[in-house]
Amino acid sequence: ARARRCLSATRSEGVEVSVESEPAFAMPNLVETRLKQARADLEKRGAVTVVVVDARDARSGALPGAANGWTVCAQDPEGGDLVRASQTVTLDAAPNAKQCP
Repeated sequence: ARARRCLSATRSEGVEVSVESEPAFAMPNLVETRLKQARADLEKRGAVTVVVVDARDARSGALPGAANGWTVCAQDPEGGDLVRASQTVTLDAAPNAKQCP
């Protein structure tokens, strides 16, 4: 139920121009944050796709069932980057901060 804003303007020639603007947000710095809190923060900001991978072995692929108690070790995009709501956010996580590479 993501709302898209539609801006319309009429030029002097009578031609209607319509521009769609996708919602975006500033990516927070989630490193050293518990996974549950990081997911909630991203959802609140409007992120649609959040992928979690095991920071200890990135080749293992996505971990959809990663425990919410895990800690975020790294993130993509970086904190401060402008993120479109449809953009995939990747969180590298480990069971605790000491296990982050």
